[in-house]
Amino acid sequence: MVQVGPYQFKVRAEKAGPAIGLVRQQTGLSQNKARKLFDLGKVYLEGAPCLDWRTPVESGQEVSVDTDRRRPGRMVQVAPDCVVYQDHSIVVVNKPHSIVSVPPTPTGEPTLMDRVSSLLGVPLLPLHRLDRDTSGLMVFGIRGATLDPLRKQFSNHLARRLYYAVVQGCARDCTLAGDIDVTRPGRGGPPLIRRAVTHVETVRLADQITLVRCIPETGRWHQIRIQLAQAGWPIVGETLHLPPGVPPASGRSLLALQSYSLSLAHPGDGGQMQWELPLAQHLATLLG
Repeated sequence: MVQVGPYQFKVRAEKAGPAIGLVRQQTGLSQNKARKLFDLGKVYLEGAPCLDWRTPVESGQEVSVDTDRRRPGRMVQVAPDCVVYQDHSIVVVNKPHSIVSVPPTPTGEPTLMDRVSSLLGVPLLPLHRLDRDTSGLMVFGIRGATLDPLRKQFSNHLARRLYYAVVQGCARDCTLAGDIDVTRPGRGGPPLIRRAVTHVETVRLADQITLVRCIPETGRWHQIRIQLAQAGWPIVGETLHLPPGVPPASGRSLLALQSYSLSLAHPGDGGQMQWELPLAQHLATLLG
């Protein structure tokens, strides 16, 4: 077994190059031993886990190594076919469930952005996010591209996102509008109350559950999950937001929420673009 460490340092790159070059320069390790540091999750680029030794580092970026830091407990992998679209400005991906979208994470676990950046060998920037347990379409910006027009689309809720959800009960077409508590657990402070609006359309009924289409007008934390639960239709797999007296659906663990459609104006030429996914398998299985 290759032994490495102990090492603990932070350094800023003086020139652009692959991450492993800077690590080898600081440690004096061979190529194989330096690569082991990446495999073990001991190397960080700008505070996020850097798992691919070939990751490009730009001048001024911070690379750190800490062999005493515990290996992240969750190391969800992403397949190359998760990339739906890529050009010189953006990357669109089909996010798997059970992975955090963007850094930072409390445990230091690699995020979807870390994984896709390593997979493609390009530095990515976050533009929006999906919950850890929500799957489906997300878009990242490529570092160095003109991204302000796209950031404004998300901040002004002009990028259109549609979601599928399988909920408990017999849902109906409606608009859910009102103040919701978006206080995040563990952050302390007073309750954070924000107005949220989500349009709900029924798609299919099946044995006390309903497939619904959700069209959010606002972009609050856990908005769809909270509002559907308040309406008495918690999403199958929901554990955090449940109405009083309503138990979680038995025998099912994955949250049945999918971002299946995404449309936006390209930040370069302003052309309208749209991507759409079929109903995710874990949602389709619930419907029989």
